[in-house]
Amino acid sequence: MTNGPLTTLGAEETRELLGTARVGHIAYHSRGSLDMTPVNYRLLGDTIFIRTGEEGTLAEGGVGSQGVAFLVTYLDRLSQTGWSVKVRGPLWRVDEASMPPEMELDPWVGIHQSVLLGLAIEEMTGRRVG
Repeated sequence: MTNGPLTTLGAEETRELLGTARVGHIAYHSRGSLDMTPVNYRLLGDTIFIRTGEEGTLAEGGVGSQGVAFLVTYLDRLSQTGWSVKVRGPLWRVDEASMPPEMELDPWVGIHQSVLLGLAIEEMTGRRVG
């Protein structure tokens, strides 16, 4: 089977696909170099919410003015189809007292002390193959 064409997605479909997934990869500056970490997340409006370890490299190095990149992908090996969504924007610590109860987000792995982070969507692109 051959791959289909690569198509750039519109903003509405890109946001819809971003809302269907629960795990993505976030790239950020940490200790003088780049790092990438898989995270679970929730999308609410123009913000991606991520819960991570309070003393981990993402909470320590990712938060700040340099900005981060976030990538979500879906691939179907049998049909050789898939899509990807890439987001860029600033990452900050969220005041959890201001969050609605339905935004409860557990860490992906067992972490005793965690922090909630917000990623403001400043730039978002999507592509589909097949």
